[in-house]
Amino acid sequence: MVEPADVFGVLSLTVTNLNGLLGIVLLALVLAMKLLPTERLSVCRRWLIGLVIVALVAIPYFDFSAAVYIRGVVGDLSLTTVLLLISTIARYLTGKVLCSERQVNALFTVVVPVGLIFYPMALGLGPFAPYSLGFGSIGFLLCLLVLCCIAWIFDYLLISICLAAAVGAYSMQWYDSNNLWDYLMDPLLVIYGFLLLVKRLCRFEIYPLFNGFGRDQVH
Repeated sequence: MVEPADVFGVLSLTVTNLNGLLGIVLLALVLAMKLLPTERLSVCRRWLIGLVIVALVAIPYFDFSAAVYIRGVVGDLSLTTVLLLISTIARYLTGKVLCSERQVNALFTVVVPVGLIFYPMALGLGPFAPYSLGFGSIGFLLCLLVLCCIAWIFDYLLISICLAAAVGAYSMQWYDSNNLWDYLMDPLLVIYGFLLLVKRLCRFEIYPLFNGFGRDQVH
């Protein structure tokens, strides 16, 4: 639970709350970067604008910061989403591409079908509740390990990194949630990936939320 700001205007945060708010601040920063016409600005000015946006979202006003209210609506973001946001911000601030378009496409190819099956079943639309697997199931962890190894072997490094980051954060209880699924993916990620798939099938434009990637991978 997030407590109101004290007399100094500083939020009393637990580590898990701070981690959850960090993802929201990254999301707000990416959205602001997309809405503001900053493409032609210098890197130094982009950094300055980024710091201002972070301050506006993170500093508490009237007991809570904007990040707290946004988090109350969207919840905590998965480690997969956080990594994509970081990749997008890094490209915006430095101009460097962290991973190839092939890597991101492969990631959404896995996330979207799993999410479209998982969330309806997690809501009770089916004979099995896959959400229960996230509570420390050894079999589920072994399946993720196999998937991580296969992705690494076939050079889908982004998938491997996201899986490793999610399991690592889960083991450290990065968020309040004690379910591994919440670290692997979130509704925002699945919805965005689904819209990307529809875009390819129907050939219409979609707002590019995650675009910290390009055709050539930068090491």
